[in-house]
Amino acid sequence: MKKAQKILTVTVLAFCLMLFGGWTYNSTPDEVRYADFPVFSTYANEVIDYTSRDDSVFNRVAGGAPLYETVRGLTNSCGAVAGAQIVGYYDKYFPELIPDWVSYFPANGRYKIQDSIYVPALIRELYTLMDTNVQDAGVSEEEFKKGLNKYIENHGSKISYQSVMSNGIVDYNACKNAIDSNKILVLFSRACYLNSVITVDGHDEIIAYNLPSAHIMIAYGYEQFSYYNASGLFRSDMYLEVATGLSIPMTALYKTNPSALNAAYIVNIS
Repeated sequence: MKKAQKILTVTVLAFCLMLFGGWTYNSTPDEVRYADFPVFSTYANEVIDYTSRDDSVFNRVAGGAPLYETVRGLTNSCGAVAGAQIVGYYDKYFPELIPDWVSYFPANGRYKIQDSIYVPALIRELYTLMDTNVQDAGVSEEEFKKGLNKYIENHGSKISYQSVMSNGIVDYNACKNAIDSNKILVLFSRACYLNSVITVDGHDEIIAYNLPSAHIMIAYGYEQFSYYNASGLFRSDMYLEVATGLSIPMTALYKTNPSALNAAYIVNIS
């Protein structure tokens, strides 16, 4: 009798959860969704006083990176925008990736700004291929990769991803080597601060932009600031320069020591 009552109780509970929405689909507990939320308060997060500063460790990929942002009517589109920036970047080396349009200026190798036809169409196609907002808000890492892979393969090329993280720590030298070889990276970030560094009256101010949600973006450069006082080196900040996929700021510095990254990959297209 007690066993029957228990079965009946579980059945009723299951029915109520289904009826009132308790079992609507959500991503698995360990699956991070990357979606767009309102961004940004800007403020001076930190002031660094020093005797001298070395910023000679610096480089970007040739021509910089395409700076795209979402198009009207799309929500939670950071995956599609980051994917479009990857496609736009490698279109220089594989022109078939964006048919009938060239993403850069042949005279100097620098990337064009977002146009009104081809880049929006590219973002919309990737948005669909990545199943954005289908399973839940935004995309997962797996959905991002599957959608971008399909697009690249549909245009005659292959794509692979090489992780630059181990136990939650970024291999900064691997990032630098990739960028020195004109490879870009895709970053899967938790909520974090995006930064800019300005020098005012002999000290540095770290200007922080609050990114309140998990976000996908690309990295195309690196910059390291080493600070010295009378006792010698007291601090070294390592950043990746990122194209955020946002209108403000379109570019920023992403701190890697420590980082708030879930994953980071060198993107290889062949």
